[in-house]
This record gives sequence, structure tokens and C-alpha cells, in this order.
Amino acid sequence: MTLLSFFLSLFYGILPNETILSLILAQAALKTLYEIIALPVTVRLVRLLKRKEDLDVFDYKVSYKWWKVFDFLDMKKFDDIKTVFIDLDDTIWDFTANSKVAMRMVYDKFGLQEQCPYETFIDCYLKHNSELWTLYHHGKISKDFLVTERFRVVFEECAIKFDDAAFPAMINNEYLETIVTLEKVVDGAPELLSHLKQRGPVYILSNGFKNLQYRKLQSGKLDVFIDKLVLSDDINVTKPDRRLFDYALEVVGGSAETTVMIGDNYDADILGAHNAGWKTIFFDRTNCETPGNVFDLRVTDLKDVINFI
Repeated sequence: MTLLSFFLSLFYGILPNETILSLILAQAALKTLYEIIALPVTVRLVRLLKRKEDLDVFDYKVSYKWWKVFDFLDMKKFDDIKTVFIDLDDTIWDFTANSKVAMRMVYDKFGLQEQCPYETFIDCYLKHNSELWTLYHHGKISKDFLVTERFRVVFEECAIKFDDAAFPAMINNEYLETIVTLEKVVDGAPELLSHLKQRGPVYILSNGFKNLQYRKLQSGKLDVFIDKLVLSDDINVTKPDRRLFDYALEVVGGSAETTVMIGDNYDADILGAHNAGWKTIFFDRTNCETPGNVFDLRVTDLKDVINFI
């Protein structure tokens, strides 16, 4: 209506009606074409500004999905990918959910409810376990220290009394033997892995412990999609150390330029792979802040990766 009013007020009675109509249609087509061309830039700017203003999750996802439709450049980034590595814990096998279930089973078995509420216990465990894993990623602590300290510090903070000094280690062993039997996988993991498997081999690159990781894949029925596990235990070097990424390429005969890493840990998976020259897909389950934003693609749903690889 605005275009119609504009052209009629200027040219009615001066130009033939057919010419005025042609001008209106041409202008409408040009404006529409401009909006289509400019939309990817506009959406990216809006996302950037809203992220600065603590964008809510709904708006972020809507903006992301609109941007994805027009993100031809991001799609091109993965055209030459030949080698695919994917993280295990909390990327395809739901470590967080399975951990809560396993911990509840161990908590009940050993009667810890008599000394500490479960909600307090599990929140304390998840917090300290995450902190210790970050230290382990960077080689600040040993594996043995991690698996014993994470329960010792929880017992101390929750004021749980025990007479046997080996009790934290016993709890840890029970917990590990329980968690590897659980089958909860991340939403979209089977669909993504099935898609990736159809195009070629799929490899795991994980800091998880050698005696546990394959059992997790079996419990989650994900092992059928995986061609090989490359683990930090193989060479006693953890992500994000570049040496592990270089070792992984040697094992599978890949090249950094044609390899992609898919993972949920921005530090260990994404920064590590980026520094090794790999392409990266950041699976952002929690909409976290990421200093530097070095990833080639960020997704909040694993199945979105199917559109790019």
C-alpha cells in the first residue's frame, strides 16, 4: 500500500497507468530481493547484539534457525570433510543424566541419606567433579587423584562421616561400575551418528577412562556407529593438548585440514581441535559464554549437524 500511494501521488496523470504499475512491481521486487540478500547479515547482527543483552533462550533459538537457513558459507566450510571425530561424554552419551541416576543408586545402597540430603549431595558432586575434570584436562592432576578426591571432598563438604579411609575409593568404584551400565544418550545422537556412518568412518576422541568408554557406548547402543575409540589414556595426554589431536590423526590416517571435531566442551574439544588445525562444531547444550568463539559452527541440537556434514 505504501508503494502504491507513493507512485500514484507522484506520477498519476503524468505517466501511463501501465508504466506506473511496472514501476511499482519493479520496486517491490527490488525491495524483496534486497531483504533476502541482507537477511543473513541482519540476523547475525541481531544475534550479536542480543547476546550482549543476555538474549533469552527462545529468541536465540529462533534467530539461530533463521540464520541456519541462509548460512551457505558455514555449509561450505564442511564440504571437504573426510574425517569425523566426536566426543563421547555429554556429546552423544548423556553423562550428566546417567551420573545422577548412578549416584542415586550408590547413595541409597550405602545409606548416605542418613547423613546428607540427596539434592545437596549430587549438586556438590557435580560441581567438584566438573572442577577436577577441568584440572585433569590440563594435566594439573592425575587420574588417580581425580577419582579419589572427587568423593573425599564431597564427603567433607557434606559432613559425611566414615571410619574406613578407603571408603571414598570404594564409593567411586561402585559408582563407575554402575554408571557404565546406563543407557541414556543425548537427544539426536543416534540420528546424527547414523547419518555420519553412512558417509564414512566415525571416530571417538575422549578424555574418558579406557576401561569405561567402550562399555558406555555398548550400554547406549551407540557402539554400532563407531569405528574406533582414540582415548587420552592411550598416550597419557588429554584434550586440549595438541599432542592428542595429532596422535588421533596418526591413528586413523587423517589430515587436519579435512578433519572435524564435534564436542560439547568448548575448552577441551573446540579450542583443542582448533589449535590443532581441525574444523570444529560446538554442541552448546547450555548456551554458555565462549571467549573467542573459535568454532566453525555452533549448534544446540545434534540433529542440526546433519544439515552441514
